[in-house]
Amino acid sequence: MNHTKIAELAHVSISTVSKALSGSNDISSELAEKIRQIALETGYFAEKNKRKAANKRKKGANIAVICPEIISIHYSKIVTLLESFIDERGGRTAIYIYGFNVERLNELVLFLSTDGLTDGIIVLSSSRIENIPSVPIVSFDSFKNQQYYSIGVDINVVFDDIIKYLKELGHAKIAFVGEPRTITKELAFRKSVEKYNLELNENFILKIEKRFADIGREAAISIIALGEDRPSAIITAYDEVAVSLIYDLEKAGIRVPEDISVVGLNDIPLAPYTRTSLTTVRFNYDEQAALAVDILYDKIYSENDSTEHLTVKHELIIRDSVAPVVK
Repeated sequence: MNHTKIAELAHVSISTVSKALSGSNDISSELAEKIRQIALETGYFAEKNKRKAANKRKKGANIAVICPEIISIHYSKIVTLLESFIDERGGRTAIYIYGFNVERLNELVLFLSTDGLTDGIIVLSSSRIENIPSVPIVSFDSFKNQQYYSIGVDINVVFDDIIKYLKELGHAKIAFVGEPRTITKELAFRKSVEKYNLELNENFILKIEKRFADIGREAAISIIALGEDRPSAIITAYDEVAVSLIYDLEKAGIRVPEDISVVGLNDIPLAPYTRTSLTTVRFNYDEQAALAVDILYDKIYSENDSTEHLTVKHELIIRDSVAPVVK
């Protein structure tokens, strides 16, 4: 596919196609995006990338990492690991943030697959990618997609392990604390509670439109207000929520774990060192990041267009914030 054919399909001149594909500001962004999309759909970039691949081993690959944010320990740790593994291979890492905006995510995928500079993309997202690029892509998600490689944890199994553990300790009244962005975890929590024949109390499912410690602080107020009807155990969407929740519960005279057990997710570095060390789930980010880079480089330097969904292991880390129910 050459510029002439793309110009015919887009009903523009060859020079306009050249400007669009080179990133020139001489044409409108709407027209440039239209031309890029036609070029992508007709295989122009796939052919171009194959011609470039032979030289990349010598020069090193340009890898784009797209993530929703880097303010959280969860994402910053993964990005740091990815950059380290890419650097070991002589590659270069560019980081793009999409702010949990799915439309922005797909715009970035389309742009990076047509900018002529990016050799591979790694996406950290719980959303499906609609714009499948012509450059190799690996996603950190739980979807089994036939169009791109994905690596993730089975969040349903994660919550099964937590709920099973809590039930074995006598907990029947279990709450979940999260935010709108953690809906996947909430749904997994609901499934696991039903699977283990426990009561699903809607008053115990708190979806708070804040972030990090502010969620735990507000959740503590709601839990305290339940009085004697409060849960015996709480699972939080991530550790930062759990740490602040424990602090505010204990400040109000509710002991953890004697009165309420608390479980987090992600095993942040602070988790073992809080006043009541946090029971949490550890995810194997090192394995996930190394695997993603290995797969991506294989795709960049070969014509391997296979797709697969891989699941990495997790581990329930038992510390002091959980105890058996006292009857």
